[in-house]
Amino acid sequence: SLCNVDVASDLLPVEAPEDVRALKSLIQRHLKYTGSDVARRILLSWDRSRPHFRKVYPAEYRRALGEADALAKAEAAEAALLAAAGSQGVAPKDAFEELKLMAAAAVKEGRAPKALTLNMIPTADAQMDKRRMQSLANQGLPVKGIAPTWEANRPTIMPPKPAAKPAAAGAPPAPPAAPAADKLRGFVSYDRKALPYRDTAERIKDWDEVADQQGTPAHAALLHTQAARCMECGTPFCHTASTGCPLGNKIPEFNDLVHKGRWREALDRLLETNNFPEFTGRVCPAPCEGSCTLGIIEPAVSIKSIEASIIDKAFEEGWMIPRPPKLRTGRRVAV
Repeated sequence: SLCNVDVASDLLPVEAPEDVRALKSLIQRHLKYTGSDVARRILLSWDRSRPHFRKVYPAEYRRALGEADALAKAEAAEAALLAAAGSQGVAPKDAFEELKLMAAAAVKEGRAPKALTLNMIPTADAQMDKRRMQSLANQGLPVKGIAPTWEANRPTIMPPKPAAKPAAAGAPPAPPAAPAADKLRGFVSYDRKALPYRDTAERIKDWDEVADQQGTPAHAALLHTQAARCMECGTPFCHTASTGCPLGNKIPEFNDLVHKGRWREALDRLLETNNFPEFTGRVCPAPCEGSCTLGIIEPAVSIKSIEASIIDKAFEEGWMIPRPPKLRTGRRVAV
């Protein structure tokens, strides 16, 4: 009478001998370690006190135990049947599995010939090594085992394109110079680099931002180059809630918009799924980067840095304005 009706069927009397022994042992240990007067009274009048105890035994748990017991009995019956048939309790092996084992043993014993490899000695010019490797690949020759020396020298930030010539008098101003990162092969051409941090000795003295160079041309060029590393995968695991971003942020879309310099549209795309990017861009452990497809063979795209930079740009430009609700519920939440 003192519990919810929907769970009353989960409360059973303590009747099984093993349950009675376990319950009494628990109370005895409680008395031993605490000296409880209540435990002493219960043990002195054990026969009268025991019926007042209930065993919490959920129906789903009982069902699972019953299924496991039925499965164990079925397996025991099957083993007994096989033993009676003369197979000593061992099920006949799968023929296909036996063929695979035989093939593996034959390859191991016969020492199959190794694939053709070329011993190309790296030079001091990494780009020359890359061109030589591409030439070999175009000829149909194997390139396995050639050290990718050019990867160590890949840029992480592309310099801006040359500025346009000054406009003539009365003509509209020339557009500003833009970084020259190529999106088509960005994941091949550029290496990963996260946003730089301020010096530790400096940032421990204040509560300002940890990141450095915010709002500078170098910062914009870095983000433009890093966004170019996004491959726009056919199946982007980074924004799938089950494998990447729990919020389902449209990561490939705002990466592409940041690369193109369309910051306002990138903000709109980010706010479609995230109410607080200023928080998640800083404290989130970035499971999106852990599920980045590029991360299989290369360092993942620096998604977290790009997300934080989008919302920082929004506050800098004044795009984030208060939007109080028309109707308040009066309830409060703690953040």
